[in-house]
Amino acid sequence: MRRSRSWARSGRSGQAWRTGTVLLAVVATVVIAWPSVSALGYTPALRRAPYTNEVVANSATVSWATDRSQSAGTATWGVVSGGQCTPSTPVAATRASITVGSTSEYQWTAVLAFPSPGTYCYRVQLGGTDLLGADPSPQVKTAAAPGTSFSFAVLGDWGAGTADAANVMSRIGASPASFVVTTGDNVYNSGTETEYGDLTQGNVFQLGYLPAIGSRPFFAAEGNHGFSTNLPYLQNFPAPTAAQGSGGRYRQESYCCIPTLSGAHSYPSSWYAFNWGSARFYVLEAAWADSQGGYQGDFLAHWNGPVAGCGPCGVELQWLQADLAAHSGALKFAFFHYPLHSDSGSQGSDTYLGGSSGLEGILANNGVGVVFNGHAHHYERNYPQIAGTPMVSYVTGGGGAALGGVSTCSAFDAYAIGSNSSCRAPKPASAANVFHFLLVTVNGNQVTVTPTDSTGRSFDVQTYTFAGGGGGDTSPPTAPGSLTAVAASAIRVNLGWSASTDNVAVTGYMITRNGAALTTTSGATTSFADTTVTQGTAYTYSVRATDAAGNLSPVSNPATVTTPSGGSTFTFTPTDDAYVDQAAASTSFGSGSRIVTDNSPVNDGLMKFAVATGGCAISSATLSLTVGTSTSDESAKGGDLHTTAGTSWSEGTVTWANAPAANTATIASLGPVSQGVTYALVVTSAVTGDGVVSFRLTSTSSDGARYFSKEGSSTQQPKLTVICA
Repeated sequence: MRRSRSWARSGRSGQAWRTGTVLLAVVATVVIAWPSVSALGYTPALRRAPYTNEVVANSATVSWATDRSQSAGTATWGVVSGGQCTPSTPVAATRASITVGSTSEYQWTAVLAFPSPGTYCYRVQLGGTDLLGADPSPQVKTAAAPGTSFSFAVLGDWGAGTADAANVMSRIGASPASFVVTTGDNVYNSGTETEYGDLTQGNVFQLGYLPAIGSRPFFAAEGNHGFSTNLPYLQNFPAPTAAQGSGGRYRQESYCCIPTLSGAHSYPSSWYAFNWGSARFYVLEAAWADSQGGYQGDFLAHWNGPVAGCGPCGVELQWLQADLAAHSGALKFAFFHYPLHSDSGSQGSDTYLGGSSGLEGILANNGVGVVFNGHAHHYERNYPQIAGTPMVSYVTGGGGAALGGVSTCSAFDAYAIGSNSSCRAPKPASAANVFHFLLVTVNGNQVTVTPTDSTGRSFDVQTYTFAGGGGGDTSPPTAPGSLTAVAASAIRVNLGWSASTDNVAVTGYMITRNGAALTTTSGATTSFADTTVTQGTAYTYSVRATDAAGNLSPVSNPATVTTPSGGSTFTFTPTDDAYVDQAAASTSFGSGSRIVTDNSPVNDGLMKFAVATGGCAISSATLSLTVGTSTSDESAKGGDLHTTAGTSWSEGTVTWANAPAANTATIASLGPVSQGVTYALVVTSAVTGDGVVSFRLTSTSSDGARYFSKEGSSTQQPKLTVICA
């Protein structure tokens, strides 16, 4: 399989898939110009170019597809020596009958057992026909020996058949990665063989997609897309050697008897482990059918122990715990679909898996250094969350499917970028800078993660040093010094400390308040503002440093502070509110009981408040909106809040034609909202003193939201709450 082709790409990347109960947009097929199959020398009988599913020790599993002109398939391999290779050892392949579009095909798989470590080549045959024709033999290297340095690629949410996916795959093909591991959603939308496609159609096996990575082994974790129609996934990405050798599973099984299932369902049991160098890799199944419980269904079936009447339920958990214990000295990586932590508004953190008592704690407390997740279509690096462990988690869901946004900026989030959005990172210049894969380099117990976008640019490069993988550092950082706590206002305490020192990098500072964990900052940060305090309350803080090897420093000196109790709170209802409709540009809707924001039809909400505190120093301001009962329970977006260019409008006369324009900056945003729920938006940046403040609520979503206006009851009206220091 050649890697040096220069392939022209064209197409559009504007797909908009959403999982779970959120809207699934129907999009046009992307048309990409690949070279013809005949131009590569393949015979017409070859329908999918040969690719490597797994390499475990000295064994490789390879697959390909053909037409049904013959019924016997073979792979023949040989040793590469001096740059030359003559395949001479035949291995009979097993076949499965598949249908791609309207074409009946065979999917073939062969396990090649090599006699010793090295580099090998192979060719594939249908009957007596060499399917590769004039093309050179693909080459496969056996797994790296213990102590060897190597790199691998991590890819998620990629099988969308887009030009963006092709760009990412070409970057992997040009990288030094020895193999690829996915975090799921290997094909969109349903997992059919037609969606997987072949050399002439589909989202995975056309030349610019999977073939672009060359002969690298491809270990594919399962995602929610294709979970129900799962036989193609199991047939197309078989891992028999890894599953059998690690005691894992890779087959369909009947799941039942949990509350989220409507009855017995045939679902994949796909989890296994393998070694490369001195590291242990865990390809796990943390995914489930959207219609059968999503996050909760996955937890009940896989991570909550045995279930009466359900044979496979809980087996993955038992297997994982045993295998982690059996490899206590190894450097470990884990890969699965649902994210432990995510700042996506539509694919958020899986709280069933997170925390010290969940899967996160099991992995962190058993030597796993890095967890890689998908599902949310953005990039995100998260701080270690399990006390006393260095385990970090990544969300890598930018492999080619339509991007999602970073809708919040949580304490666990160290760096995130999404569609025109970010958290503790520069906002991406374009979508091409968000589509990405991760190149991970392992050198002993040092791990470097290099995110690489679809243009080839690297960003947010991080290096960690872990225990395992040939020895680990045991020297802790020094204690953070000179911790101070100052009450900046009745609702804010500012912390500061001097940096810890260590023989390896200090990766973070763990802050406790009154004996309970509060948050973790980055290793470069020696200050923190606690804005979750209440007035007139005493707090005692302490800080510990953690390093790249997971060592914890001694505790800093304690710092105690009492917030003042003299602060005042003011609550204001709108003097005017309304919504304006682009399609009815001269009509006033100010007397209505709803404030509407929508993008189809285009409606914007307006609110105006008269702030009068007597001239106090304002420390915070919050706008509260309650969703009306006539809105959708699953609105895709609650809206983006802006201040307006003027404040002289009134609800009785304001229309789309004369409404004040929204200022460019977005001061607060809401993701999906639910009826009857009150949401609070922080608007402190817009309320700096007494006077009139005016807001305009816009939306980029066709799934609109409606909020109660001031004509609603006193408990439902918009409210602006201002707190003075």
